[in-house]
Amino acid sequence: MSTTEPVRPGPAQWGALILFAGASGAVDVLAFIALGRVFAGVMTGNLVLLGLSLTGTGHEGGPAAPLLALGGYVVGVALVAPFVRRRAEEPETHWPRAVVRWLAVEVAVLAAVAVAWGAAGGAPA
Repeated sequence: MSTTEPVRPGPAQWGALILFAGASGAVDVLAFIALGRVFAGVMTGNLVLLGLSLTGTGHEGGPAAPLLALGGYVVGVALVAPFVRRRAEEPETHWPRAVVRWLAVEVAVLAAVAVAWGAAGGAPA
């Protein structure tokens, strides 16, 4: 049994977690309503929608949208995962710098999509 206490997030990390959770929920609502009834951040929901579309019991859009969302998630994880490892010199009490950088990239991409969406009148094809 380990005698060390578990690492707990600090106030800034809690704040970031809360903001990311809120942003994830907002993006999911927007994607579900406007982008073919798929979830942008909740892959469990997309698996449910995929199952419903395959059984013909409720998801009228077919399997294409949930499969596309799941595929995008898998590709994103596969591309970023090799770059977010903690370096030996980084303290275990903080998020690895690479994780923070990639989260910043994600925020920038989401902001760019929001701006493009707004410029397209809120309904891009």
